[in-house]
Order: sequence, then C-alpha cells, then structure tokens
Amino acid sequence: VQRQLLPVYHARGYLKATFGDPQPKMVKEPGVESDEEGPRNQSVVDVTFAVSPGQQYKLKSLDWAGNHELTTETLQKMVHAEPGKLANTVRLGDDIKAIQTLYGSRGFLKATIKPEAQFDDASGTAAIHMDVKEDSVYHMGELEFRGLDNSLTAKLRSVWKIRAGEVYDATYLSDYLPVAQKLLPANLDWEVSPHVTANIREKTVDVDLIYSVKAPK
Repeated sequence: VQRQLLPVYHARGYLKATFGDPQPKMVKEPGVESDEEGPRNQSVVDVTFAVSPGQQYKLKSLDWAGNHELTTETLQKMVHAEPGKLANTVRLGDDIKAIQTLYGSRGFLKATIKPEAQFDDASGTAAIHMDVKEDSVYHMGELEFRGLDNSLTAKLRSVWKIRAGEVYDATYLSDYLPVAQKLLPANLDWEVSPHVTANIREKTVDVDLIYSVKAPK
C-alpha cells in the first residue's frame, strides 16, 4: 500500500489519501484436489481495501530555505512543479533525488531536502516548503584496490582523478569503473565490488574496490 497504491493518489494531488486495513474474504473453501504431484488443499481469497482519497490539491507555492551551496533559482529549475497544477508529490520526490545527486557531486553526501506541505482546504491548494540541510562537505580519503597485482593496481590508480583531500564527487565512481574496466586483461571475466565508506568524524570518504575473476561457466 505504501509503495505502490498510495503513490497513485499522491501523483494526482490526493495528498491525504488513506487506505483501510485489508479485508480478506474466502470465496472458495479449501478442498482436496489433485494435480501431477498428488492431492493438495487449495483455497481462494479476495482482498478488499477501503480507500478514502480525500481532497484533491493543486500547488499554491513552493519555497526554499537552508540552501547555500546551490541557489534557489538552480533548485527551482530542477523541480517540475508549477503553481496552479496538481500537487504531484511523487514527481517531487524524484526531483528531490536528482537534487541530492547534484549535492553529492559537490561533496555534500549527507544533504537532505524535506518537503512540508501546508493545506488550504477552502481553496483546495497546498503550499510546499522545502527545508534543505546541506550538512558538511566530504573530501577524498583512502583509495584501495584488492585482488589485483601491483602493476594493474598502479594502472587503475593512475586514472582515478580525485586526489586525497579534494572534495569527493559521489557521482564519479560510476564514471570511473567503465574506464578502469578497459585497463584490465580482456581475456578474463572481471567483477568489481565497490565499497564506499563515509567517515562522519573526519568528513572523508574511503573507496575500496575489490576485484575478482568470475569462475568459468
């Protein structure tokens, strides 16, 4: 209900929609039936959910607070929400994830954006306040390679662009891995398991890349 049914209503502006408890009803009594594996008991149950969609809301306004690294204008352009249109909080959630990715590329690994809605039932509108907590900037810590010989390790380390102490880009690893893959012996089927550890006290990020060769089929 939380992950699949409520979002259907939230995407259409029914921001206060609720579902009742599931009500199961047996429509076919258990009985003995046979199949290829022998006799088995079987029953059929229908499940009913009571839905209270509530009022449908349109977006009245959307404002920001707490952002310093990214301007309000930049953030606003990343949000697909227009005053007067239906308040689609599902799409807003996707926009928030994109904003967090942008923050992560600038070292703000723990940045959060919390939307808070104020409802005006008389006008059927919702004003959404976006509370941004940027937290601290994280820097590159240690980079370790495992499962490779010294020669391969040196090659892969040489193409890693973020040096120790520099601002850590949380999106860089996805760009780096395909580049590193091309430096590995092509006659083997390689597998890499990346482990990224954010050290809260030191505000650093350690990256541990574990390489292994897949067993032949």
